[in-house]
Amino acid sequence: MLNTYSSIGSLYCKLKRYEQARQQYEKKLQFINNDDQNGIGLCYIQMGWCYMREKSTDQALDYYLKSSKLCSESSTLLDAYLGLCDCYFSKKDFDQALVYYNKAIEYTEDKEVARKINLFMGKSECYQHKLDYEQALEEYKTCLKLIILNDDNKQQQSIVKVLLNSNKSNNDDDTNDIVYYTDLIDDNQIENDQLATIYNDIGFCYYKLNFYLLSLKYYKKSLYLYSTATTMTEQQQKLNCKLLSIISSLYSILSNNKMALDYAFKYLRILEAIELRQNQEQIELANCYNNIGWYYYSDDEHKLALDYCQEAIDLYQQLTLETVDEQQNYANAWSSLAVIYYDLDQISECFDCCQKSMKIFYKTSTTSHGAVGFNYELYANLHLKNGQRWVAEEFYRKALNIIKTHAPFELQAITRIENNYEVHFSFRLCLKTSLVGILISLAVEPCQVLTDQTIPASEKF
Repeated sequence: MLNTYSSIGSLYCKLKRYEQARQQYEKKLQFINNDDQNGIGLCYIQMGWCYMREKSTDQALDYYLKSSKLCSESSTLLDAYLGLCDCYFSKKDFDQALVYYNKAIEYTEDKEVARKINLFMGKSECYQHKLDYEQALEEYKTCLKLIILNDDNKQQQSIVKVLLNSNKSNNDDDTNDIVYYTDLIDDNQIENDQLATIYNDIGFCYYKLNFYLLSLKYYKKSLYLYSTATTMTEQQQKLNCKLLSIISSLYSILSNNKMALDYAFKYLRILEAIELRQNQEQIELANCYNNIGWYYYSDDEHKLALDYCQEAIDLYQQLTLETVDEQQNYANAWSSLAVIYYDLDQISECFDCCQKSMKIFYKTSTTSHGAVGFNYELYANLHLKNGQRWVAEEFYRKALNIIKTHAPFELQAITRIENNYEVHFSFRLCLKTSLVGILISLAVEPCQVLTDQTIPASEKF
């Protein structure tokens, strides 16, 4: 009977009928001898697995925890730990997830290389969610090392081991280790199905750490591996396309607008070739138009910049924008237009676009965006033109703070705002210093004199 219930349960799982599968495992549980702790634990694992497929994470967690206390066989205990990794990761309890990733790694045999690599990748994802990108890279470094040490070519493997040991004794720098391991993989033409994903994630970590050249290097490696793969899942195909957009953005950050446009147009051609685009694909197309417009603006091609950014706006206005990111991308497109109009000295259009952009950003104020900084810079410029220096000064400060925090790669913008601030407002620092010196000599508190330096509270026009 045990085998019968187990077989029927497995069949229901294959059919994705998880509730019926659980019912079979519950029946199976009634026939398991109470002394068979490992058998009961295995049954709990099967039930927990079904609950996870049904998105009932709490129930799944309960069964996996029970199984981890009952199981004695290494393979069964490993399954319990793997389930607990999934549960805690789904619940965003990354510290607990890491505990069980480490336990799972301990119980995974060395010959199960693919599983071990996946577990280290899981650990890295946890660290990324904890914003610890340095440690995330440490886990990916281990993945690369495992790939090298378990290459099928035994003769080549022995040579690589010598090189690895040599590097270990001479170089303790984590970044250089990763690059060194990558070079070993390239030089020895080592192939592994997980490399494309690993390189993609390494690129993301380096991006978050503001190492843009390294980020570009690994994103391009990932793109190459995905592009040359003989078979790709639908998810991998989408990621392959998305990489074109990411690489384009990185080239823009690195001030190589020619390459930025090259990759952006590759991405654009793929999107425009889709005959029946879904809403999400339309949103990506609108984002692509806006990015191309911005790259043209950076190359002083204002007419082309205006055309593409307006194309983005026209498309956005036809779409349903549900998430904060989607709405902020729409606001960003208005901000792009505002910047272009300001450069063309079309102040009325600039102000109108800026207002439309900020109206959306105010609605999504829980999440900041670098484009708000550009809007504040425009407001500062406009107030300065109108002689409202105190208001302009405050907007320059806000612009600088937001761009430095949320778009630190916009170095030209940061330098431009700092220079404007220095030119127009540095005299106030000298004035304050002089006043403070005079007041100190008169034994008067500075705040008693300088209280009239108020900034209007409203940021809306």
